[in-house]
Amino acid sequence: MNAIAAGGLARAVQRLRAGGSAAIGRFFVIAVPYFWLALFFLVPSIVLKIAFSNIQLSMPPVEPVVTYAGDKVLQLRLHFSNFAFVFGDSLYIAAFLNSLQVAAISTVLALLIGYPMAYGIARAGHVRNILSCSWCCRSSPRSCYASTRGWACSAATVPSTASCSSSA
Repeated sequence: MNAIAAGGLARAVQRLRAGGSAAIGRFFVIAVPYFWLALFFLVPSIVLKIAFSNIQLSMPPVEPVVTYAGDKVLQLRLHFSNFAFVFGDSLYIAAFLNSLQVAAISTVLALLIGYPMAYGIARAGHVRNILSCSWCCRSSPRSCYASTRGWACSAATVPSTASCSSSA
């Protein structure tokens, strides 16, 4: 890490300490989603590096994809032999098609269940809206945020309820 980055990090830590627990809380609220975005960006790039490289019996077990060929010249060496092997074997093709079929069926079922449920919750009255949201929160942990937002909007505890009515 160079001195400029270290100085910027030190200033950021000082600002967090000066702001108190609210600043630290804000930092973590922002940092956690960015961490997940970085993680889900880096993992596929590592997998792609392995997929496009040639396997070797050494450490690391794959050849580098980008190498220096000379003075200020980068050489990109992509090997498609792994893809030729996968698409040439009927077992891998059958597994790939099966996973696409499962993904398509689950997407259609989620849409067939989710859209009418969301429409019903949006059009329900105040008491029914709260009951519907609590049922959704119990049935699926992923919808807990949406249910909490629905409770806040239906109970009119949000300072500006215009954002709640625009999503209905």
